[in-house]
Amino acid sequence: MSESSEKTGGLPVCVDVRAPEDEVHFQQIANSAPVLIWLSGTDAQYTWFNKPWLEFRGCTLEQEFGKGWMAGVHPDDLDRCLKVYAEHFETQEPFQMEYRLRRRDGVYRWVLDHGLPRFGASEEFLGFIGSCTDITEMKMAEIALRESEKLAIVGRLASSIAHEINNPLEAVTNLLYLAAQSADEATRANIEAAQQELMRVSHITAQTLQFRRQRSSPESVNIVDLLHSVLSLYRGRFTQASIAVESEEVDAPHLICYAGEIRQLLANLIGNALDAMPMGGKLRIRVRTARDWRDGSRGVRITLADNGYGMDAETRQHIYDPFFTTKEVTGTGLGLWVSAGIAEKHHGSISVRSSKRPGESGTVFSVIFPYRGALSDKDPVRRS
Repeated sequence: MSESSEKTGGLPVCVDVRAPEDEVHFQQIANSAPVLIWLSGTDAQYTWFNKPWLEFRGCTLEQEFGKGWMAGVHPDDLDRCLKVYAEHFETQEPFQMEYRLRRRDGVYRWVLDHGLPRFGASEEFLGFIGSCTDITEMKMAEIALRESEKLAIVGRLASSIAHEINNPLEAVTNLLYLAAQSADEATRANIEAAQQELMRVSHITAQTLQFRRQRSSPESVNIVDLLHSVLSLYRGRFTQASIAVESEEVDAPHLICYAGEIRQLLANLIGNALDAMPMGGKLRIRVRTARDWRDGSRGVRITLADNGYGMDAETRQHIYDPFFTTKEVTGTGLGLWVSAGIAEKHHGSISVRSSKRPGESGTVFSVIFPYRGALSDKDPVRRS
């Protein structure tokens, strides 16, 4: 085979002399190539696939012939894939497109498919030749970069909002103080109640800023005290939603961690439990010493169990995906994705069990951290 750029506006086209010995030579080269290669005929049907393609797909040549290869394309990509191919086949022009192709183990991988028209020695159109390169890692890196940029924006926005809330809070607090000086006893009692609520709002904004900030090194923290600081943020919501909280704690040794991140993880899990019990219910929290089954390291396990409406199997498969949410407009889809990242950063793990069975519905999240979770050889440790 040789290449020419006399057709398709200067773009390369494939010239096929179709000699038997050339065909054999081509197949030998194609079978040793590090890419997936396919050929189609003048009827647009696929006629040949190289060995790497068949090994990738786990199929025989006969199974992929004609339209058989379509079974391997992700259903969400198939229509677009066929449209691009048909349009360029009609115009006999080169194309490139990205789609997901199912590997022999059932996993879909992103591929970049380059298609070139083939022409005979007399410039008659013979069909197309295509080569597919696995670009999954590059695709995931691009997605991760976009998501990290979005997350950074969310963090800056949260910090900005917290600061903006603090300014009017301080003014209102001062005005209430002045009003209390000249008020009668009954009015003063109402003003004091309002001041208490403002203090609670101020505490929440302070916690929000702590989520945004992170120390440059991990510190030794009492995990039970950390849990109580998060629970205090939700005390009003527990009461309003008629949710009973049962807490069982042990005197676990201190956990070496980034306290703000662990506080954020706990807040995410507790907030999700609240959202799952809009008509009231019970939240059971247990803190105890444990051993990580993965490497035998000792640490602390935090378990949060609610009797809310639960999750189905498909939802559980996606709960750690960024921007996946079941809360429609009220959810960002970032909470559990961030939480999983925090657990991994601290060399811990997070697992979930859930049921939607009537009378037995609910969700249990379990997080385990080794005592030296976030510590590396170079990290200094602060004691809180």
